[in-house]
This record gives sequence, structure tokens and C-alpha cells, in this order.
Amino acid sequence: GEGGQSAASGTRDAAAVADYFNLNVSLEALSENWAAADDRFKKLEPFLPGCRMLRQDPAECLFSFICSSNNHISRIHGMVERLCAAYGTRLEPDERISTMKKAAVKRKSTPKKKQREQNDGGDVTPGSAGRTVG
Repeated sequence: GEGGQSAASGTRDAAAVADYFNLNVSLEALSENWAAADDRFKKLEPFLPGCRMLRQDPAECLFSFICSSNNHISRIHGMVERLCAAYGTRLEPDERISTMKKAAVKRKSTPKKKQREQNDGGDVTPGSAGRTVG
């Protein structure tokens, strides 16, 4: 029945997401090895929590690279999202990804960033940099 197909689809989606984000690879162990082998990486590693090497499809990588020409990150993200929505296959969410996103958001809210936001009057919304009111 449909319930079996949905469960099978969810299992395939979870496997695809795990493969794409290399979730079976211990990033912590790799980071420790890289930090031991490279002084520059050792200094940068604390600022890169959750950094992952993607197992990205070559065509997706090429389109992302083409979209990146002379564009800012939020615009590139939007273009890639629209390409995926139009031509991609929807995947079921994976709890491990949502947990990683929540942890990344917590790490991004550093005291320095909060102080900057207070001094600047808040976050700059995408596309608003350089605009003046009045």
C-alpha cells in the first residue's frame, strides 16, 4: 500500500541525505588529524564546527559554481533553491540535519555578533546592504 511506499521512500531519502552530507564519516576525527598535521588548520579549526565535505553531484556543483559568478551568498542560495524546486527530487527531512542546523545557529550567535547588531541597529537583511532610508 501507500504507507509502505512512503516508508521506503523515507528510508531512501534518509540514506541519500546521509550520503550527501557524509554523515558516516567522523568529522571530529578528521579535524583532529588535520589540526595535528597543519598549524594553520589548528588555529582555524575551532571556528569551523560542523563544517562538512559534501558528496555533491557534479552537475549540481557545476550549476552552483555558475550561479556564484558575481553574486552574493543569499542570491546564490535562492537560485540553487529555485533550480532544485523546479528540477530536483524532494527529500524527506532527516532529523540529524535539523539537529546540525540548530547547533550551527546556536554557535553563530556569538557575543561579538550580538554586540555588533546592537551597535548597528540589528541585522542587515539580504539585499539591503548599501541602501539608505529617506
